[in-house]
Amino acid sequence: MAEGLAEGLAKGRMHGLAEGETSGMTLGQRQTLKLQLETRFGQLPDNVLEALAQATVAQLEHLAIALLDARSVKEALDAAGLRT
Repeated sequence: MAEGLAEGLAKGRMHGLAEGETSGMTLGQRQTLKLQLETRFGQLPDNVLEALAQATVAQLEHLAIALLDARSVKEALDAAGLRT
């Protein structure tokens, strides 16, 4: 029984670490995109910051690509499927 408990704890710990790593990577991606958007387009309004905070990982990835060619914040967000 103790062996099963130890195994369960180890699996739980690994799952928690993986979840934390994913969460940290997503936060870093949000912060980087915010910095890039601000550098390119100036101060971001609150609705854009909220859209970034609510974006999925897939939307953040699309935004990173859209930002390369976008002529405005709205164009980048629209291309990524983010609504403000």
